[in-house]
Amino acid sequence: MDFTQQELINMVYCIGEADRNVLLAKNRQKYLDVRTPQVLSFQKLKDRFENSGSTKYETKEILGGRIDQDTELNVLLMLEENPNFSTREISRQTDISQSSINRIILKHKFHPYHLELQLHEEDFRKRINFSEIMLNLIGENRNFINKILFTDEATFKSNGSVNRHNMHYYSVENPH
Repeated sequence: MDFTQQELINMVYCIGEADRNVLLAKNRQKYLDVRTPQVLSFQKLKDRFENSGSTKYETKEILGGRIDQDTELNVLLMLEENPNFSTREISRQTDISQSSINRIILKHKFHPYHLELQLHEEDFRKRINFSEIMLNLIGENRNFINKILFTDEATFKSNGSVNRHNMHYYSVENPH
């Protein structure tokens, strides 16, 4: 957990009084009433203060400057044209790492919304028909069920909800 601004200032006082010796500063914690920082915390603060003149934590750029605007725009256009693209597919087509694709998506506040299907009145009859057909096929051949490949592409629950694990929709706003 990051230290508060006041705790960081008090740590700077300790470092100053210890003549910039962070090990000695850790032992001179007269300003530190609540938390006891480790020597490494003092060292990082000293380095940060000497480099930037500030006790504030550095904020990192989301894209780190490695991706140009044209590439970023290309990724956003791909999502605009087909919001169902996976980050893996975009990565493959653009030759950009998946983590960079995720950073672009995060920077522009896109979220992967998972669509949920609602069952309608006619769906219940279809489910009963399917169950009856399956029971007949299993009655004719007890090994029939072993010839079916079941995947976890979707989970069907007894209350009628369907969870499609791999179905998503990238958008800034929820499409529901």
